[in-house]
Amino acid sequence: MLELMHILKAYQEIEQYDFIHDHSDAIGLALRAISSRLEPVIQTMHAPPTSKWYGPVHETVQSQLDLVVISAAQMNSAPHLRFVDMIHHGIQTDRFTFQQDK
Repeated sequence: MLELMHILKAYQEIEQYDFIHDHSDAIGLALRAISSRLEPVIQTMHAPPTSKWYGPVHETVQSQLDLVVISAAQMNSAPHLRFVDMIHHGIQTDRFTFQQDK
């Protein structure tokens, strides 16, 4: 419930910001779809863009926001969507190797 209130407040006050960077998936997509304001929204997608829940919503609101994916697999699964960037959310295991004792 706290996440919902946080996101709702951001969209209610959108004119105060240069843009909103949203990680909330469906909640943010729905709020963007009904928002009449034109301030930019960047949505980082953490769910597959073609899932039965998010796919139709992404297609409906894609012209109203910029989509950022976290993997090439996400981007390749929905080439018809407008992605602006890919930001990997992984760890470089060759740089940060497992250590039993810290």
